[in-house]
Amino acid sequence: MFSVRPRTDGASGNGTGPRMTSTTATAEPSRAEPDPEARPPRNPAFRRLAAVLDFHHFETLASLRLRLSLRAFKVLAVSLSLAGLVALLVASTGVFALTRALLADQPGSVHGLTVMFCVGNLYAAAGYLLREAMSQRRFAVANSPNTGLFRALDIPAREVLIVYCWLRATVYYLALLVVTAVFTFVFDASPAVLLTPVSMHVATLAIATRSALRRTRPRPVPASGWAALGAVSFALGYCTARYVLGPIRESGLASSFGPAEAERLVVGIGAASALTAVCLAVRLGFDLRRLGADSFTVQLAAPRSATSRRGRLLTGTHPIAGILDRELAASAIHPLIRKIFGFLLMALLACLGVLASGTGLLPVEGFGGRASTIAHALVLATALGMTELILRAAGPATFAAQFRFAWEAGLRPWGIASAAATCYLLPVAALGAGSALLLLQLAGPAIALAGPVGAAVAAGAASLLAEWAIAPPRNSDGSAAPNTVGALAALILSAPVLFLLALASPVGGLAAAGYGICLIGGAIACIRHRILTLPSTSST
Repeated sequence: MFSVRPRTDGASGNGTGPRMTSTTATAEPSRAEPDPEARPPRNPAFRRLAAVLDFHHFETLASLRLRLSLRAFKVLAVSLSLAGLVALLVASTGVFALTRALLADQPGSVHGLTVMFCVGNLYAAAGYLLREAMSQRRFAVANSPNTGLFRALDIPAREVLIVYCWLRATVYYLALLVVTAVFTFVFDASPAVLLTPVSMHVATLAIATRSALRRTRPRPVPASGWAALGAVSFALGYCTARYVLGPIRESGLASSFGPAEAERLVVGIGAASALTAVCLAVRLGFDLRRLGADSFTVQLAAPRSATSRRGRLLTGTHPIAGILDRELAASAIHPLIRKIFGFLLMALLACLGVLASGTGLLPVEGFGGRASTIAHALVLATALGMTELILRAAGPATFAAQFRFAWEAGLRPWGIASAAATCYLLPVAALGAGSALLLLQLAGPAIALAGPVGAAVAAGAASLLAEWAIAPPRNSDGSAAPNTVGALAALILSAPVLFLLALASPVGGLAAAGYGICLIGGAIACIRHRILTLPSTSST
């Protein structure tokens, strides 16, 4: 700190003492005194975690296109999460208390209801686990589009894993645990019911950490693996129908399970889940240590294979069709799409297992009306998710320059747009056909097979229209990011098909088909419009 010190000479005014003549500024080193109100420095790990969390919130805010500050959005997200948990607690308490009051005259039915709840709890947790392992969420850390940004900012992969995977899974299983705890309290069930969500939470964290270590393109499941999964699905459907649903249907909910039998089943399911969680927790510790030493390392990209027999056939039809087909086959989302069809096949095999059990559960009597509408809605939602994956990998927005170059090279714009739309809509049409076969086993010949196919194709065409109207945001590497607003627009555009199919009349079916054709024509016209209006990048 600079201080002013008087300069004196040898005599004062009367010659007897020092005399002040001028002042000079001299620099003296100041001593740093601690500020009692200053905040202590945060741990570097917490700073990096906060940075990743802010970036994740910024991505969500950009995809929602909300005009909010980052701080306001974080407060809104936390408030909505807490409000959702409180609402779930109140709603589950009311529903379970009402159910307990209705079953007061049948005290033995509580044991069967506990078994059914435990099995449903296991299915809900296993479904989320499969979604974490098989969907695009597995690329949140490994093969992330923001890998270069995280590497430049020196952010380890563990912080990214915690924010992008662990936080989401923790919120889901916390909600599941709240419902399970309320059920246990209201019905005085065994505490072993609580083991399922806790154990599956640990298993999900282990699977997500394992996926974060995979830096290469996911390999397709071999035929032997699908055969094993198909056998497990068949056995699971057979055992569930034979030993759980069959006794309930024959003797009713009250006398289907005794106290001792229900206790053994609940404890057995909880113990199996806990044993699986312990084994995966050991693996989780090793994977976390390995992930800390291997965070976003630079690796050479493997050569992309373009030897697709289907692509060669489509190339003979139209060059753009073959190019898009090979691009999808070489992308990271291709194994995910194959797994969607694989799980659809396993669902068919599980239904065959239920039919083989001889319990008469399938086809379901009276499966129509609302149940049919719900099935169509599930097909439409699945088709929307699949189309989003396809468009993010090789959509018209991503390949706009290639389509423009093909037009400048002499191809007709209508032909380019039609070939591209065919490549985008064929997978969802196949998804609708497989779903129609599944509904045929559930409902019998009473179900209209054209309904699932029409809902799936309408969802794909609506996604193409939404991408043209609302351009998807971009990641830090330039690739397409999740388009939340576009997905909402696609859902709104495809929703009328559900209402038309719910009419269950020939007029409704014809109207749904006409609306789907209009969506397909609009999608082709939008792709053509993008080709003709894109500024040319040709040097000539």
